[in-house]
Amino acid sequence: MTRAELKSLSKIRLKEAKILKDNGCYEGAAYLTGYSLELALKARICKILDADYPDTGDLGKVYKTHNFDQLIRLGGIRKKFDDKAAADPDFQLNYSTINGWNESWRYESGKTVLFVEKLLVALENPGNGILSWLKKIW
Repeated sequence: MTRAELKSLSKIRLKEAKILKDNGCYEGAAYLTGYSLELALKARICKILDADYPDTGDLGKVYKTHNFDQLIRLGGIRKKFDDKAAADPDFQLNYSTINGWNESWRYESGKTVLFVEKLLVALENPGNGILSWLKKIW
């Protein structure tokens, strides 16, 4: 998958999450918010590697993770991320909000509109949203 494809999919998953939220499908919306961030982080990895996303072979095994902290490290932005978090407590709080996401949410129920809205703010807040910040360097 190319960097451009990953960026596009990140935006699509975020749009789908909002559509699902607006239609009362909170579990699906919550699930897709995490994939939006995951795809954005994987686009960043493509930038660092100056290559398509490694999804096969030994290298692909390293990069096949849903763990945001690992993807931040693999994307070469650990220090930038930590510096931003140290300087902006709201950025850190937003990351704490979205970092609880995991792919097993697809099997869960009980998410609420407030929960999904909190995830979306954590990603998209113009000043300190995780995805808003990441889009500047992906």
